[in-house]
Amino acid sequence: MRPGLCPGGTYAAKPAPPGKTSKVILALLILVAALAIVAPAHRVAAAAATSGTFTDLGPQARAITIHKGAVGTDATGRPLLYAVVYGDAASVTEPGTFVVMDLNTRQVVKSFPLAGQTAAWAITVDDSNRKVTIGSYRGGRVYRYDPDTQTLANLGAPVPGAVVLYVMSAGRGCAVYGGTYPGAGVFAVSGTGTLYNLGTAWSGETHALSTALKLDGTEDILYIGTGGTGRLVRHNLGTGAKADILPAAFTGEKEVYDLNYVSGRLIAKMHPSLTAAVLDPDTGAADTLTDGDSGQTVITFPIGSRGVSPLAPDGRSVYYTDADGLSRLDLTTKTFSDVKDSSGAVINLQGSAIAWGWVALNDPNYPRGMAARSSGRHRGRPLSTARSSATTWPTRLSPTRRSRCCRARTCTPLLSTSATPTTPPMTVAPARYISAIEAADRRIGQILDAISTRPSYADEEWTTIVVTDHGHRDGGGHGQRTRWERTAWIAAAAPASPPAMSTHATSTWRRRSSPRRARRSTQRTASQAYPSAPGPSRPR
Repeated sequence: MRPGLCPGGTYAAKPAPPGKTSKVILALLILVAALAIVAPAHRVAAAAATSGTFTDLGPQARAITIHKGAVGTDATGRPLLYAVVYGDAASVTEPGTFVVMDLNTRQVVKSFPLAGQTAAWAITVDDSNRKVTIGSYRGGRVYRYDPDTQTLANLGAPVPGAVVLYVMSAGRGCAVYGGTYPGAGVFAVSGTGTLYNLGTAWSGETHALSTALKLDGTEDILYIGTGGTGRLVRHNLGTGAKADILPAAFTGEKEVYDLNYVSGRLIAKMHPSLTAAVLDPDTGAADTLTDGDSGQTVITFPIGSRGVSPLAPDGRSVYYTDADGLSRLDLTTKTFSDVKDSSGAVINLQGSAIAWGWVALNDPNYPRGMAARSSGRHRGRPLSTARSSATTWPTRLSPTRRSRCCRARTCTPLLSTSATPTTPPMTVAPARYISAIEAADRRIGQILDAISTRPSYADEEWTTIVVTDHGHRDGGGHGQRTRWERTAWIAAAAPASPPAMSTHATSTWRRRSSPRRARRSTQRTASQAYPSAPGPSRPR
């Protein structure tokens, strides 16, 4: 089905005002993990805590966290960057906030609190009408922003029970398609704002994480990347026919995390490998690629960014980030390589790009190039001169997720100052938090009780270690390679525990001196992916 029509038809972009220099530039949104800022101005007086109670001392850190962004223009041709800054869905004053930034001035021109919403994994711009469609989470709602009137409309929830709406793609007639969690649902939003529930992407999957559209043939094809067993679904919108076209070489992948349809090829980023493949959009067959830095022949390349950029003005290149470094994929030669500055060093964007778009800037320093925008940092780079710049995301800092300072039982004060508390102290922690602590304590107690009943227990020395399997991003989620996600705490109890193990330890065994190069060493080669003898079909 092809829901909805575009109100008002197509439009002609207005030229830049006379006298101003219009330059083509690629705007990116970069996710910088180390943006947490300790805010001493928000320190609060430590109240006396009695045994068995918790005292809420307020947010210990504030940061800017953005999951996804998009680039577009208004009716005058002004380049704009769109993003939703992470917030607290339960807060009246600080929920997730939709922010519009002028890429010429680097200033916020409009912001809208999204009541009851935390943030957004989905945000896309329809170039045919310039409108922005946003898919929120903790509420699973769709919003639409009109940059010409600077108004935001809440269109509602497209799929009952959906908590998260994932990456969306713009199609014909100003329709937009996206996916959901839980249930791996698929939905569409018409140009007039009508919501359509298109059912489940694939039975048994939990997440519909990514979408892409092929509209350059006789058929309109929606591609959906799922999470669960990891499928790449080819959905014919005209006939309704579906097929999983992910090659058998990628059986071990659990998620098809990002999708881009560019120049007749489908680029699929996969997890947990954090690599991407260039695929035939009809059969799913993977192209053979060349690592331009090592000369190795492979069928995947390492990628950390949310997908790749739109096709560059040269008509052959797309850009992406890998381990904070800027990289380029030449779709003509099927070669990928680092992008380096005039000194020969890889351009370090200090984060993974989470938004891309080619725009025109009135800036003579960017004569045909690239600008990077981050959840706390703006970085720019013109392609011809390798010049770069950085500015700060001009909006408020939000309390980081799980960043409230709490003091339990009879511990000494964590902070002590005469400043007036910014929030009233709580005498009791949230019931679910207490319940979770008690449940974990009971489980550990069951293990220790079982050990203590061993006949030889008196002659044994046991060491008990509790460790997390990974860390976590302040804005939510894990699975990437940031410092915070690779860091886990370890608690140990033994007759003589090392001091480092009794407090906090970092999982340095997972770190590598060069994550970028190490990741490339794990890529699948063409010979590994396609053995000479035919193998079994992809198991499910």
